[in-house]
Amino acid sequence: MLLSNEEFLKKLTDLLQTHQSKGTGSVYLSQKCNPVDEGEGSSASVLIRAKSGAAEKISTVVELDYFTDFFQSYAEVCKGQIVGLKKRDRKKTKKNKKKTTSSGHT
Repeated sequence: MLLSNEEFLKKLTDLLQTHQSKGTGSVYLSQKCNPVDEGEGSSASVLIRAKSGAAEKISTVVELDYFTDFFQSYAEVCKGQIVGLKKRDRKKTKKNKKKTTSSGHT
């Protein structure tokens, strides 16, 4: 569903809060640059999407002129809702790297 920039931020906040309160599920965020069509004279824009499984998909198109302001608000919404993220366990990857580097040099 294509929304205005303000509506997108409101829906994204609701979507992230819903998943945070449930404690399960994932929300996928993606960005795609739309190139400028020289024939139309339009400016470049960025398509931003948020997807919660198959349940809910929202998107908005941000013109390059408003991207900085929008992205600041977008980052605040995302940062405010990342409480539920788990810290990545890097111990396993470090052990695997040590094994491959030490066994490779004999």
